[in-house]
Amino acid sequence: MKHPPMRTCIGCQQIDEQRRLVRVVVDPQGEIAVSGRQMPGRGGYLHLRRECVTSAVKRGGMARSFRRAIRPMDVEELWHQMEKVTG
Repeated sequence: MKHPPMRTCIGCQQIDEQRRLVRVVVDPQGEIAVSGRQMPGRGGYLHLRRECVTSAVKRGGMARSFRRAIRPMDVEELWHQMEKVTG
């Protein structure tokens, strides 16, 4: 039996199954976006919780993963995209 792929949330630092996290990337145009698993670019994984997004920004996990500064408008846009994923 195969084990499911595991990833670490860049917000809370908890290891979880990949399917329970959403992949967030910086696309080739430099914009932060919620992606499908195959989208190219620098990325990281987050739980679909506002506290994980906030923690990722405060701790610097998002800036490290994306190798760029994170602006407040990036965070709000990211959260709106994540809300669309959850429905």
